[in-house]
Amino acid sequence: MRFTAVLFFTAILMGCAKRSALAPVAAPPQPAVRAAMQRQTRNAVIAGEGDEQVKILRQRLAIAPEANEIRVQLAERYDASGFSDVALEHIRLARTRDPQRLELLLIEVGLLRKLELPGQAAGLISAFLAGQDAPNSELLAWLGITSDEAGDLPGGERAHRAALTLSPAEDSLHNNLGYNLMLQRRYVEAAVEFETALRLNQRSETARSNLARAMAARTENPDPTGAVAHWSLAVEPAAAHSNLAAALIDQGQYQKARDEIAIALRYRRDYWPALRNLELVAELDGRPAELPANLRESPWRRFTASCKRVFVQTQEEDPGRPTSGRLNTRASR
Repeated sequence: MRFTAVLFFTAILMGCAKRSALAPVAAPPQPAVRAAMQRQTRNAVIAGEGDEQVKILRQRLAIAPEANEIRVQLAERYDASGFSDVALEHIRLARTRDPQRLELLLIEVGLLRKLELPGQAAGLISAFLAGQDAPNSELLAWLGITSDEAGDLPGGERAHRAALTLSPAEDSLHNNLGYNLMLQRRYVEAAVEFETALRLNQRSETARSNLARAMAARTENPDPTGAVAHWSLAVEPAAAHSNLAAALIDQGQYQKARDEIAIALRYRRDYWPALRNLELVAELDGRPAELPANLRESPWRRFTASCKRVFVQTQEEDPGRPTSGRLNTRASR
């Protein structure tokens, strides 16, 4: 549960840039990134014409360009429409008018992460923290998360530990440090942090799932049975065994992963994360992605099942329902 370009003048965003009265001269060639950004901005302006709320906000902003709240609302509308880069420009301009406002900083960090620029987000947070009189545990937590995402795991660990120094009773901060340690393959230390997070908040499914993964992944005294037990408290049995299979795949233990996939499919023959893991392990070990013999359907069974779907119109499972696949989530403040 973790939190989840260049300035343009308002005249450009409004589509009313003035022409020069001087004789035209050849424009210098533009870098590809800037050209792409300007094209996206023009597209956003065109897209905004069909959004009445965007149109109203742009008109209000033209009258009062210093109104940061309007600019934030406009950024939210652009972001919701898929133009996160244009939203970023509005937030950056808003921050030039109110650089110490934490809410604006966190919005910019969120947009940078959405644009897959965690390194820039980490640098932004570091610069902001450098100008503060006292450290902030929330910002340190985000610095740790963005550093992890940027691949700076030692820097992320330092930030997570600094955040915990300020707020040692925050279960999410212990989970985040544990996740960082797990990324560094320090599974025993990671498990300690996840266990601490669960002592502070027994209902944290994220910490419980991460603890199960650390227990399954550690090379010294691995505990797959305990891992499945923890996963089973948060997800159904098929998901628990499929998760263990995913951990075993990461460790290169392909046959054991196949055994866990078989168990998962005995609980639910059509459990798609387990079927996906079976395809993955087949790619890695070069063996066929075959179901165990006792799970294979005969041609007649497939025919009758197909007739049932057509005539009885069985309701399919909601594809948007959260399932436990190979990805681990992490808590964030």
